[in-house]
Amino acid sequence: ISATLHNNSIMIHGERRIGKTTLLYQLANLLREVQDKAYWFLPVYVDMEGTAETELFHLLMEEILSVVSDLPALSIGDKKHIGTLQYWVQRDPSYDDRVFGRDLRTLMTILEEYAQVHQQGRQVRLILLMDEMDTLSRFDRVYQQQLRRIFMRDFAATLGAVVAGIELSKDWDRVESPWFNLFNEIEIQPLPRDAATELLVKPVQNYYRYEADALQFILMHSEGRPFRLQQYALESVNHMLRQHRRRITMADVNYAHNLVQSEQNTRAAQAGLTQQVMSGESSRSAPALFSPT
Repeated sequence: ISATLHNNSIMIHGERRIGKTTLLYQLANLLREVQDKAYWFLPVYVDMEGTAETELFHLLMEEILSVVSDLPALSIGDKKHIGTLQYWVQRDPSYDDRVFGRDLRTLMTILEEYAQVHQQGRQVRLILLMDEMDTLSRFDRVYQQQLRRIFMRDFAATLGAVVAGIELSKDWDRVESPWFNLFNEIEIQPLPRDAATELLVKPVQNYYRYEADALQFILMHSEGRPFRLQQYALESVNHMLRQHRRRITMADVNYAHNLVQSEQNTRAAQAGLTQQVMSGESSRSAPALFSPT
């Protein structure tokens, strides 16, 4: 991903808890450290969850400013210039894409001057890491097109993005090219067996050891899902430590399995109850969802 961000934007998608948010955080750390000869990458993480469409551009500027303001050796003059942005005086919905664009243009000028002094004159490449991007799919098409225009026309050379979501909608009913055509798509798949094994074994290497059957049980029931692998590992190790052992056995894994299954059943029941309530079904039938099977 990092190798393509010089002039591309990326869309990653995959099931819930497959590791999308973790990937964005790791990418942010990588981009902060990368020493590209031509580009200075400045990553900005943006959590879109719960954002109303009228808040979109104010949220983006808020997160960008939080990163820019923390740059080391930012001059007093630059800080004063940042204080003149319309962001500070205009709130959503009046803070629209055009006001955002003017503020961003001011910030890019500041960043370009900063790069000349502190980043060996490399070209600024601001990368928005936008999580829970499914939210944007529910926005009015006008807001989606406004965001696309900023990337495509106004800041094509200096602004990129990596967006992440579960299943980003591609429904489109307008003449213009859709916002999602900006992105090269990458689907996040469950981990292959070797990687899943490494995720279990490497963190405890030289401290604890899995018995072979315990390791195989976790791999089979986790199906390569990183969150599930870590959940099994955490509960198994905790149970092992309470037994004052240093070897993870089937007894530990079975204990973890019961906890994991109990959590899954509770979530499924809660999801079913929510669906019943939303569909207008009688609440009298809800307790049955929690009855043991």
